[in-house]
Amino acid sequence: MASGMSVAVQGFALGAAMFTFSESKLIGDLAARGSLQAKDAADRNGYDYFQTLGLLRFFVTQGLFAEETGETFRLTPKGTAAMSPTSLAAISFYIGGYGHLMTQSRSLLEKKITYGKEVTRDSYHVAAGSKLNTASFMDMVPLAVLARKGARKVADLGCGAGQFLIEWVKGGADRSGVGVDLAPEAIEAARKSAQAQGVGDRLKFHVGDAFDNLALTKTLSEVDVIFSFAMEHEGLRDGEIAVLSHIDSLAEHFPGKRYLLGEPMLHMSAADGMFYWIHVLSLQGIPRDVSGWCSLLGKLKKAKLNEVFIPDHRQWCAYFDIELPSK
Repeated sequence: MASGMSVAVQGFALGAAMFTFSESKLIGDLAARGSLQAKDAADRNGYDYFQTLGLLRFFVTQGLFAEETGETFRLTPKGTAAMSPTSLAAISFYIGGYGHLMTQSRSLLEKKITYGKEVTRDSYHVAAGSKLNTASFMDMVPLAVLARKGARKVADLGCGAGQFLIEWVKGGADRSGVGVDLAPEAIEAARKSAQAQGVGDRLKFHVGDAFDNLALTKTLSEVDVIFSFAMEHEGLRDGEIAVLSHIDSLAEHFPGKRYLLGEPMLHMSAADGMFYWIHVLSLQGIPRDVSGWCSLLGKLKKAKLNEVFIPDHRQWCAYFDIELPSK
């Protein structure tokens, strides 16, 4: 097929199959047992044997599993990498969160359906995938910044499955936090995860609109630092003034605190083309690069940009320390 389209189609099929596997009980069986015997796994979980065997053999064709005698399957080194938390977070984010939008893009383009009405992204998979992905290789920077700033109680706006706050409080017995997210499923997952990891007594999670500063006044009254990642750019759908107004409103409602704003970077390259496309489909604001954010934040009237933190890998994200001056 011309222009590498066969590779693209194969990649879409593999991503869909990996999403199926990661959402099934098979991944837990694999972690517990180290291998999967097709009929045993199908019978134990109530799955169709033919399709279970077929799914595992499809992974063999992609080099992720090796088939041994007796229809037993074991991960290859490539498969181990593919099933890593980072890879599965990307699968959750793109396939689980936006896969159905991609297959309906023609109807969106033709205005036969409207985003936010007939179709929307899957908030749970977006939240869970985003936070798991950032936690795997990005959170070291904001965690270090928060510690350096002497923060004790941190709020995470758009907290998703809560792992950032969980990692934060694990770093010190005097630390606590509060998370807010619009997706009830993500908040429930965050509460369960915090309890399972032994820090549930120091974290509170609330279902709510992270952009509604007035509604959050009581919830965030005792925090030292407000944190968000991949949230503010959504306001760009309504223009720069929407983002500036929200951050300046934070200064009005939470004077004397700090706002550590994290954002993914967009470079309009082949590497981040899919990231751009899902923002087009979901009518979000389009992310920008570091210079673009610095230019925007320089227009704040009440809040003030103090410092920018860029991880060593430089490409994927950046963090902006914003002062919310006392009145």
